[in-house]
Amino acid sequence: MRLGGWLVFWGSCLMVLVKAGNGVCQDTFLGRRNITTELQSDVLLPCIFSADLIRSDTTADIAAVWSQRTVTVDNIVEISLQGEARFWKNYSRRFKALSKLSVSGDFSILLLNVSRSDEGLYQCDLFNGTNCRIAYQEVQLSLSLSPAHQKYIIIAVAGASGGILFLLFTACFFYLANERRRRVRQVGGHEIKLENLIYDPVYYTVQNTKQKEEEVYSNINYSQTPDQHRESNMH
Repeated sequence: MRLGGWLVFWGSCLMVLVKAGNGVCQDTFLGRRNITTELQSDVLLPCIFSADLIRSDTTADIAAVWSQRTVTVDNIVEISLQGEARFWKNYSRRFKALSKLSVSGDFSILLLNVSRSDEGLYQCDLFNGTNCRIAYQEVQLSLSLSPAHQKYIIIAVAGASGGILFLLFTACFFYLANERRRRVRQVGGHEIKLENLIYDPVYYTVQNTKQKEEEVYSNINYSQTPDQHRESNMH
């Protein structure tokens, strides 16, 4: 490294140490805001610092740096106190800086067409020069269901409930039908299963006739000969 490079490096380090000694690089955490929005909507990510942090010197090397910190730190944009915005990667297509408000300490940005990958934690750091962070804020972005999605969920739940009721009704119907086929009736002291109720009257007629025939035959005395039986009947 050349002499000039070393001078710049040590000068920057000395400046940071001087600022830290004066209480400038306080690195103060100012809190977290929770924001909920819908998919494919536009949402404002707020970042406002008080006047005592910004000071009245508009020529100072003060800037705010936005980053997404859900998985890894991914820088989005740097907004200077004078309103200049410098984006990393292609984030200028998704984020808009409110540059005209930065002079008053408002470094908020607008996120366009929110997607699933946008959900997570964002951080807004206020710097005074290189590596001298004055303060920082956090924004937790969450997604909510839109009315259309809620409607679809309600319809799905109602459909599922209707399907369950239909299955229960069908199960009850087949259970009752099965119980009806398995019913038994007492006929002449015997249990008879009724497999088909349409033929019950005929079935009972045959059973009753058979029962009468059995009663007639039960009265016959087989100890007498046919002739004796005939004579006893004649007397």
